[in-house]
Amino acid sequence: MAILVMGATGAIGRVLVERLLESGQEVKALTRDATKDTGLPAGTQICEGDFRRPDSLAGAIQGVDRVYLLADPGAVHGLVPYLRKAGVRRIVTVASAMLDERDDNGVVHNVIEDAVKGSGAEWTILRPRAFASNALNWWRPTIRLHRGVHWVYPEARLSPIHEADVAAVAAVTLAEEGHAGRTYTLTGPESLTQAEQVRQIGEAIGATIFYDEISREKAKEVLTSQYIPEQIVTKLLDMLESMVGTAAPVTTTVEELTGKPARTFAQWAVDHADDFR
Repeated sequence: MAILVMGATGAIGRVLVERLLESGQEVKALTRDATKDTGLPAGTQICEGDFRRPDSLAGAIQGVDRVYLLADPGAVHGLVPYLRKAGVRRIVTVASAMLDERDDNGVVHNVIEDAVKGSGAEWTILRPRAFASNALNWWRPTIRLHRGVHWVYPEARLSPIHEADVAAVAAVTLAEEGHAGRTYTLTGPESLTQAEQVRQIGEAIGATIFYDEISREKAKEVLTSQYIPEQIVTKLLDMLESMVGTAAPVTTTVEELTGKPARTFAQWAVDHADDFR
């Protein structure tokens, strides 16, 4: 039986496909346009479909019993029952804390997690606290343009994780037994301020990068102009504000599950140096 990787051409999905193939798994990779060159490794079965239209997945899901799930909150409750009806027995997904909601009784719910946990399938939830790749979304344009960043809370501490480490954990939980019903909090190996992250990007590209601290209000304008929902923007800025002067939690989950230490942010910066040049 095969593993279907949704979002296979994304940062996590691409590495996940490679890891699964290396371990001898049969892998199907889902893309919305199978006519495009995906650049995925030889041996990958490229399948076309859109998770927003579950009926478009009929061909992709054939012969699949495990799925790396990638879906937006508006589609997940229609998608998961379809996967189960098609015979999927195990689902592994990444759930962002940015989607957490607290109900009237104070209980935290996450729409992705709720859908997967209520599916009747074996499930594993991966919860990265902060992605190193956020640096691309937040800082790449201005670093490339004039070697600087305009951003909030330079002293906010995060423990950003390399997307390759998320993929490595996903590969283990998809291919091996013993992870059903588990939620894994994933971090990088160190607590770094945002200013330190910017400095390490500069070291990776051989440049000095300035950090221009902007107000929360200005940051909100920038993020909402990128069509990020205001609710998510507020949660993100609240999170960053709360981490000023506070060490970010660091877990050893990556090493415990994969046998290798989590990659540092400095290594991530080296791996993505060309994106900032």
